[in-house]
Amino acid sequence: MKLNDIHFHDSVIYKVTENTEDDSLSFEVGYPTDWEKNVYERKIIKFIDVLNYQIHEGPFSGPPTFLDFTIVGNENDRSIVRLETNAGYRQLAFMAVELSNAT
Repeated sequence: MKLNDIHFHDSVIYKVTENTEDDSLSFEVGYPTDWEKNVYERKIIKFIDVLNYQIHEGPFSGPPTFLDFTIVGNENDRSIVRLETNAGYRQLAFMAVELSNAT
């Protein structure tokens, strides 16, 4: 799967989990499935083989929401992505990404 296959805009971040065994980072989000009806489903956006996860956000009331993403570079066969939120941004380097239903 590619980042362009995932619609980040308006996805509310509920929880971020780091798995140190497989170097993955999972974002549990409220994923918009029908904007017209304001329908969101719990989904997992999982980044695989992650390095250098950084959070650059200020104080904010409520959970942050993704606004957009930008690929800002490449390093050691990893893409470096900047994930814009309404509280600032997050950045990480990764090899692959997946979208799945939350369990």
